[in-house]
Amino acid sequence: MPTWNIVLFVINILLFILIASKYTQFNNVYQENLRVQQGIESLVERNSQLVDVILDELEEKLNEAHTVLREIDQRTTNVVPFTPVGNTEHNGQMAPQLQSRLKSQVKTETQAQAQPLSQSLFHSKLPAMTSTEEKFDLDDNNISIGAKVVYMKKMGYSVQDIAQKLNVSQGEIALKLNLQSKQESPLRKSKGLLR
Repeated sequence: MPTWNIVLFVINILLFILIASKYTQFNNVYQENLRVQQGIESLVERNSQLVDVILDELEEKLNEAHTVLREIDQRTTNVVPFTPVGNTEHNGQMAPQLQSRLKSQVKTETQAQAQPLSQSLFHSKLPAMTSTEEKFDLDDNNISIGAKVVYMKKMGYSVQDIAQKLNVSQGEIALKLNLQSKQESPLRKSKGLLR
């Protein structure tokens, strides 16, 4: 019997050592997990701060563009009347045809200046569509993710569907759509100024 007790004692000691080593391994994995989680949280916080800075800078640039458009509109309304021979009214005002032509030319130039801004934000234009059935290849690497996101949103896809199809996070999709809407907002307002 005493040898049996010694064997049980040895087995208990081995089990205790095995459990202690597994507990140590588990504790190490848990601590590593906590470090990774803290690292991810700090990256998300930095990313959020960076996005805020970028959005502020973008909004500032859009406000500057809006101010320039307002100045252009004011310049077109404050043009010194031009009276070409044979095309004037009696009060010395600019002929209505010439005035409307000048405004449409300024509007065209303003739209041409605003277009590079949208292209630089998303690095490519959407392909021209001639019908609602025509689509472009979402796997095409020459088309930026931003352009794909805008296209898919206009085609009625949800943020979740877009994120899934493009293999991008829903937060990034929402950010790109938010940037697009902020970019379009001042341009729409400026179009109202030139009418």
